[in-house]
Amino acid sequence: MFFSISQSGPEAQAASQGTVTAMRLDVPASVPLGSEFTVSIVGDLTPPGIITGFSAQILVNTGTGGVSYNGSGDCLAEVKPRPADNNLAFCDSGTPILTGGHNWSVLTDFNLTPDALQVAASSKVVLVNASYSCNTEGTHRISLGVQPSDPDGALYSGEGGSEIFVKSEAQDVDTNGDGNANFTVVADTTTITCIAPPTDTPTPTPTPTLTPTPTPTPTPTPTTTPTPTATPPPGTPTATPVPSTDPSMAFEVYADKEKTQLVCALPIAGQIDISRECDVGVGAFSVDVYALVPPEDGYTIYKIVLEYSENLTLQQQAGITENRWPACILGSETKAPGRYTLTCKGGSPASMYSGVLANIQFVCDGEGTGQVDLIGGIGTSNSHYFNSNLAPGIEETYLKSVSKNGKQVADSVVISCEVDTDQDGCSDGEEVAPKSEAARGGGRNPLYYWDFFDPTGNKAIGFTDFLALLSRSHAVGDPTIDPLSDPPPPPAYHPRFDRGGQIPGGNLWEELPANGSIGFTDFLSLVRQNRATCRPGPN
Repeated sequence: MFFSISQSGPEAQAASQGTVTAMRLDVPASVPLGSEFTVSIVGDLTPPGIITGFSAQILVNTGTGGVSYNGSGDCLAEVKPRPADNNLAFCDSGTPILTGGHNWSVLTDFNLTPDALQVAASSKVVLVNASYSCNTEGTHRISLGVQPSDPDGALYSGEGGSEIFVKSEAQDVDTNGDGNANFTVVADTTTITCIAPPTDTPTPTPTPTLTPTPTPTPTPTPTTTPTPTATPPPGTPTATPVPSTDPSMAFEVYADKEKTQLVCALPIAGQIDISRECDVGVGAFSVDVYALVPPEDGYTIYKIVLEYSENLTLQQQAGITENRWPACILGSETKAPGRYTLTCKGGSPASMYSGVLANIQFVCDGEGTGQVDLIGGIGTSNSHYFNSNLAPGIEETYLKSVSKNGKQVADSVVISCEVDTDQDGCSDGEEVAPKSEAARGGGRNPLYYWDFFDPTGNKAIGFTDFLALLSRSHAVGDPTIDPLSDPPPPPAYHPRFDRGGQIPGGNLWEELPANGSIGFTDFLSLVRQNRATCRPGPN
């Protein structure tokens, strides 16, 4: 069965080329409990073309044990389209570090020979057939992760190593079984129902027919007046609580300006969660302010007031491009130490928009914790909605707020910052961790840039890094260029994409500095560190 998928997130590169791309899941509707079943990842490339690889990740709720991956032991055995010579294909499958799923990363040919995957006979092709088992009775969700929000998610690579993003949509998916849904961008979601086998019903023994005994006529019973039900006293809680629909705004926090690393998700609509701690790691991070519950009559103006701690520095964006409200036609901002205010005015009719109102960016000024507050409470100097179509005195709608540290806040998050001395993407604390934590950046030197090979700079070594090397394969140049400088467009050489090989006698991830050429040994360096990540996990 196939499911429709809506486009969201950044514009796909393929869309600009007139190509619509998707990946979908094909799963049986139901299977008997204890049985195996196949989850197919189906690629859809319209119009048909050539792809040189793909990445895909199936997300399941591992905490419930409802379904489990059987694992063939041979990654390429599960991949359907590939070159006849498996030596030309690189395939990696393993359990991701931060998600409850299984993933496949396939590159067919680093040199773009005619053995590239050709999806020409049909625009749809089965990319992966993976075996799972039904372990627990009930209905279980299966999702297909997507890039760039998930470093192992759905993505195609095209000719020249280009990235071709797939259609996606945002959903709440519980991937670790803790009972809490995590805000996740997926390419597809479906369910499978594990059905218990029917219980044998015993054949009933025939009962002999008896001659009925006459029943005496009963004496009528007087009708009594029902006793009135007592009304609960005021303040008694009801059995089923009703979520609040008070107008609200809330934060969503990402560990990067590009918003690919979600670290603090939105609270549930109608609730205020000021206990969230957002591990943003190092460098710049983004705070999205959402219109979570707009006023019932809508709004024509919004005002956002943020206060933030002194170890955080506000990053200036051009004009008032912090605004993300589509209806805004006139805006203004004011800045003071530790305080930022953004106001935007729309037109008529009043808007019922529920989504991102603004994106505010900060940089950590050192290691430690900070705080960002969305100032609430009553008063036009605080965050609020405004509807100019209403009568004077009722135009303002103030936000649902709680008290924190002596002030009213509509939302608040703690920001955890770390230091990255060598600027390789892993914090000093992560790098000095023991070698047993190598997959999380451990066992490395916080003063040596070359031991975490992350060409894309997204703090997670994976499929997109192989694509980045592929786009510069065979390039040569000056290895003394600063690897932290901005690289030129591919296929030009840059040391960020180059390593000099494994240090003799060193650990797998300990690499010599760039040697001036990008080739096969650099792909081997990536293979040795594949799946290592220093990305903070979502809260």
